[in-house]
Amino acid sequence: KLGFLENEDGTPFDAEDVAEVRQHAREVSETLLLEGLAPATWSRASSTATNRFRHEMLTLCPRLSLCANNWKVDAVATEVYSQWSRRRKEDIAASKLKPKKRKLDPEDSENDELSSKRQKQDSTSEAKEKRKKKKKKSSAALTTRMFSFFYRYLCFLHATGFFHDGLLSESNLYDSL
Repeated sequence: KLGFLENEDGTPFDAEDVAEVRQHAREVSETLLLEGLAPATWSRASSTATNRFRHEMLTLCPRLSLCANNWKVDAVATEVYSQWSRRRKEDIAASKLKPKKRKLDPEDSENDELSSKRQKQDSTSEAKEKRKKKKKKSSAALTTRMFSFFYRYLCFLHATGFFHDGLLSESNLYDSL
């Protein structure tokens, strides 16, 4: 369904290239989810999510820029995101929910001082939980960005002939990982 993807010379992407574009689109979708930007459907995507998706995809797949107004990236988003989001509906919905603060029942508290103390404890534990979740999200997003950078760097090295000049062989690099 991504038959519109073409190289600079007008030849269509081969199956491997199309699979790579799809994989990158899924990775960017995961990033949007981690950052709380993933919409239920792509047609409901915010401008922030759309711009982020475009930027990441054009960085990862520069050949998608061979068009006017990023229409190829938008078409990839429409196609791939809809498939990805069907499998991630619950996660997308959960990312939109905000934890609600627990209200104390006045009958449960013996006096206002005890009630105030409980509220402080609850807000402290909620704050700790929020910090833990935020740390996990930022850690996952950082890992994704680091992988993306490393991948682009390897592509750059490969494109510049670094591996073929005898400075480093691909097999040695992958063996060391």
